[in-house]
Amino acid sequence: KYQASLAEVHMNMEFAYQLNGNQSLANEHNTRAHNIYNSLCREYPSNREYLKRHGVLLFTIANRATIKSSEGKVANADYYQRAIDRFQTVLALPGGSRREDLGLLHDAHFNFAQYLINNKNYLQAIDIYRRALSLILKLQTFTPDDPVHQRIRSVYLTQIGHCYLYLKRYDAAERYFARAEELQQTLIPRLPNDTHLVKAMADVYHYRSELYAEKGDPEKCIDWLKRERQVLTSFRTKSPEPTIRERIADVELKLGGYLGLMIDKVEEARNSTESSLREIQSLILDTKQKQPVPVQDLNRYRQLESRILVSLAVDYLNAKEFAKAEQFARSALAMFRVESSQKLKFASVDEYHALAECLLGVFQAHRGEYADADRAIQKALQVDPNNAIISSMSASVLAQCSKFAIRDTSSPEGQRTDRSRIYADRAMGYLRRSIEQGLRDAPISPSPKEELHKSTDYDPLRDREDFKKLLAEFDASHEMLPMPQPAKSP
Repeated sequence: KYQASLAEVHMNMEFAYQLNGNQSLANEHNTRAHNIYNSLCREYPSNREYLKRHGVLLFTIANRATIKSSEGKVANADYYQRAIDRFQTVLALPGGSRREDLGLLHDAHFNFAQYLINNKNYLQAIDIYRRALSLILKLQTFTPDDPVHQRIRSVYLTQIGHCYLYLKRYDAAERYFARAEELQQTLIPRLPNDTHLVKAMADVYHYRSELYAEKGDPEKCIDWLKRERQVLTSFRTKSPEPTIRERIADVELKLGGYLGLMIDKVEEARNSTESSLREIQSLILDTKQKQPVPVQDLNRYRQLESRILVSLAVDYLNAKEFAKAEQFARSALAMFRVESSQKLKFASVDEYHALAECLLGVFQAHRGEYADADRAIQKALQVDPNNAIISSMSASVLAQCSKFAIRDTSSPEGQRTDRSRIYADRAMGYLRRSIEQGLRDAPISPSPKEELHKSTDYDPLRDREDFKKLLAEFDASHEMLPMPQPAKSP
């Protein structure tokens, strides 16, 4: 008992040092607690309390390690599996299958499955989710009339479908999504104000939208995304919870992108994106009123706002409203630079930051400010050097720089000619790089092929033999595309 109490002290010390950011001492106390429980479980293999506490410790280690870093993935998976083994041993003891013990085993399965998805181990995640489904059915025997267990079942069905979607086994994914939705529809009268049910329903619609986007069916993709928006906005009137409002803003942003890219409904796309901006800006204002201000939430909302601003810049550029487009691009860039000064790093917005820098380069190039435009695209390429769209935009900006450099009467003719040639050579280099990076399959409108053939931005390059050759090779690569094959169902 003394050893068990000492292990609990070490666990509390580990948690305290985690909160204070002292990872080294936290790990030391974690290891001590782990060693004590390992020893106790070997000495007393039938002691329910020691086995359970060690399982909880292993579970906690796995969860924290997963959150802190992506390193040691095998070790993290081992911790989850060992926690599950401990909980299963507890259930196998005389008097097992208690609700609390089943709940611990279920939670370990759920988090382990999420961990496996994050690490792209989808087949094993499906297996773990199926085990979690069987545990939920056992838990339901304790409270047969509790609809929450059925809601959790629907979440697992959705996640299994999501794994099949990642594996491109679309028929299997659709079957699980349909089962999840059918179960959720029966729960609406019983859980009318349940935020978790609303999010679960929205997840099904969201993943179905992704499924049809991958299958190349834009109408169905957008239809499911609109259903996701509908279920979220209808609940918002009952409960303006921040997580629901944030998700509405995200859905409106995605819907705006799909409407513009997939079916060329430019005005409807812009309306959706502007609705997204209003929602997130309202949420930011409300969040600032809270005491204390939830800084992590606020930073996440600002990250979303910056993405929306870039998307609006693109929308207005496509509508040829250049002044508004530049205004939104500059607003977004101001936010990205604040994030950089505060050392806030969001990898998911790198492409948006780079796109905003590129857009600024586009506007500057078209005004003849070719030196500033060059600096803008260099910043863009620094932020996101491996993006085919950023590389192709950089090429088009440099082509424009080539055109204006030759007209710059402030420099001698020889310098103008050399500068123009250098810009054109660099443009060709970035164009080749963009094709190597997968420009052919980039989700942009107009298509990359149409852009290369028709955009006036590339006109300064059209007489070059290397441009004509590159264009012919690009066209040939389209003609050699294989016919898509339907994914096999399990």
